[in-house]
Amino acid sequence: MILTYVQELRICNHRHSPATEGTVGVLQAHHMDHLFRGWLTGGDGYPKKPDPAAFEAALQGYQLEREKTLGIGDRDVDVVAARQAGILACQYGDRELDVNADLRVSDYAQLMKWLLNENGRS
Repeated sequence: MILTYVQELRICNHRHSPATEGTVGVLQAHHMDHLFRGWLTGGDGYPKKPDPAAFEAALQGYQLEREKTLGIGDRDVDVVAARQAGILACQYGDRELDVNADLRVSDYAQLMKWLLNENGRS
């Protein structure tokens, strides 16, 4: 499972209120919130994507290595924000976007395979 494989996860969600609380609520309801060290949201005062400010804050606040950080999203603004932050951009899903991501996966199995290959565990 991806969440048990990845040691440190963060959520950078551009939405606030129902969507953000919904995401955190789902994690809590499924007892998965302990797998995340934190989350950054629009409610924290960050501008909406494609502004990379939330990614930049996560990189600095959690001392992440830019070259080992992957931004995953399903919209153009997600890919653009990741690119502007200097991290790899992953498009999740089959929707046609106007921008090209560094990586495109349509399901969790593809993402897990890429993560394992990227870290020499294939």
